[in-house]
Amino acid sequence: MFNITRIAVDYTGPFPELCSTLMEAAGFTPFPADEHWPAGLPLVCGLDRSSAAKFRLSAGTPGPLVAVITVKDLEYRDVIEAAGSAHAYCIVEDEPPVLRATILAASKRWDLEKRLHESESRFRFIAENVGDVIWTWNIEANRFDYISPTITRLRGFSVEEALAEKLEDSLTPASAAKARGQMAQLMEKYMAGGKLVPLTDLYEQRHKDGSLRSVEITTTVLLDAQGQPEAVLGVSRDATDRVVADKALKAALQERDILLSELGHRIKNTLSLTSSLLSLAKSKVRDEADGELFEESQSRVHAMSLLYERLLKSTAQGSIDFTAYLKELCAGLMQAYTPTGAAGAMAKEGAAIELVLDEMTMDSSRAVSLGLAVNEALTNSFKYAAKPGTVLRIRVEATIADERMCLRISDNGPGLPGGFSIDQSEGLGFQLVKALALQLKGSLSLRNLPPDADGSAGLQLELSIPR
Repeated sequence: MFNITRIAVDYTGPFPELCSTLMEAAGFTPFPADEHWPAGLPLVCGLDRSSAAKFRLSAGTPGPLVAVITVKDLEYRDVIEAAGSAHAYCIVEDEPPVLRATILAASKRWDLEKRLHESESRFRFIAENVGDVIWTWNIEANRFDYISPTITRLRGFSVEEALAEKLEDSLTPASAAKARGQMAQLMEKYMAGGKLVPLTDLYEQRHKDGSLRSVEITTTVLLDAQGQPEAVLGVSRDATDRVVADKALKAALQERDILLSELGHRIKNTLSLTSSLLSLAKSKVRDEADGELFEESQSRVHAMSLLYERLLKSTAQGSIDFTAYLKELCAGLMQAYTPTGAAGAMAKEGAAIELVLDEMTMDSSRAVSLGLAVNEALTNSFKYAAKPGTVLRIRVEATIADERMCLRISDNGPGLPGGFSIDQSEGLGFQLVKALALQLKGSLSLRNLPPDADGSAGLQLELSIPR
């Protein structure tokens, strides 16, 4: 690029022959360029007081422009100013090495300016044709240096009007304070660690018509040649519609949560009413066996009512703390069948429940099915496993292993009679548990336990389901 052998000489300017002689002495081959100046080649042009005004106008050139000045013209300010508009200038008394260095310096400067102009042109093309607003903020001068024309579409202001704004004028007071604070943090982080991290946040800007716009702005810091922060580069994007949509979505979700909560309360109240009606109907039944049916139905309704109460208290929509639900369900059944005892350890007069429970949460549909299964198993133990003179001991286990949840309810009662088959049982409780196991895609088993030290055997129901 800078291996220059030929030099163009402007023969329309002052002392062209002297310019050609100087270039020959410096080792270049001069040629006249009266009408055509080849792109990229240096042009040497004489400069005196008579040509100073015209010389300044020729600064936009296809190649490096070098002025040649006589010593007597150096005392004139207009000549010196015109020479300053060239890429370099030399004096007719300069030696050939100085002339060659001047030509090389002019060529390098012209090439740098050309590349910088091309880079700026590309940047401006991008900035002026994207939908976002691109801008730069001069930190030292405390003002905008550049704002792309898309500012008119975003805020209604012209580029000139936006450039004249202060930061506090372009943002609402709260957003301006936030921007200042975040900018200070950016500077502190850079000074501490030497890293520039782009920052994106939402701000409010006022439109020319007086309305507010929600704007998402991404900023980063630009450094000078010494590595010191000199400007902020920002990209602003209209986020008004998105913010409005987000607010509408949050409002809709809040309304949905309120409706679901209200629905849950109504279901719970309906279940409580159903339980009360069953209790009232039970008091009118004369047949003891029919009364037990009402009692069992009331127990099932109570199990579902507890679940809805738990669901209403749960922070996760549609899931509950199943461990806490089981504890409450067992305590309620204990109180229902042995009302004279105390809560706490669940030990009552003649009965005790031992709980072995892993911590787990569960969606409401699975929880109600498992809760009903536990309700049926415990009801069966309370009704049929108690033996005179013996404390009824019930063990409830809910554990997780190998991606399966296992529910076991054991007691120390007499166990199953000989020849009993769960598949052929006509009892409503066992039929319900079988149906629940099928619904949960699990496996159900019943077995008699081996006798313990005091000769008590007992029954164990096991329900295993995938997690």
